[in-house]
Amino acid sequence: MSLLVRYIRVTNSVRLKDKFLTAQVLKIEDKCPNHFLFGLVEVNRPWLRASQIGQVIINNFQRSYSHNTENPQIENFENSLKETNQILNQIYNSGEIDWVGKLDAAIMLTENDNVHFTTTGNAKIILSRNTTISTINQELDTPAT
Repeated sequence: MSLLVRYIRVTNSVRLKDKFLTAQVLKIEDKCPNHFLFGLVEVNRPWLRASQIGQVIINNFQRSYSHNTENPQIENFENSLKETNQILNQIYNSGEIDWVGKLDAAIMLTENDNVHFTTTGNAKIILSRNTTISTINQELDTPAT
């Protein structure tokens, strides 16, 4: 069975007062079917720079992933994640730490029949197969619902 990618993107049309929220989808234009990069970032109770952290995550990951097309997709995904984490570490080391503990994010890559993802905070990835819905990144000691 081949992967069929269906998605909805739900965000607010106005700026939220108490959080930064963005959901973005990038269709990777290449010969690989179902090649999408999804990003969801939420920063709770942000101040201006903390809000910019969310966009830094999305922009850096997309730019890094799109520029390194020679590597296999999973290697490219992992390298883009490492690069994004290094940038977040630099921001943290510069003393801008108000976003720490207030960040929920999920980045997911689909290519051919593969799905790769990473999450932080309370972000969840939910998979729907036929009539079954599963949270695929739940904590190991939490029973499935």
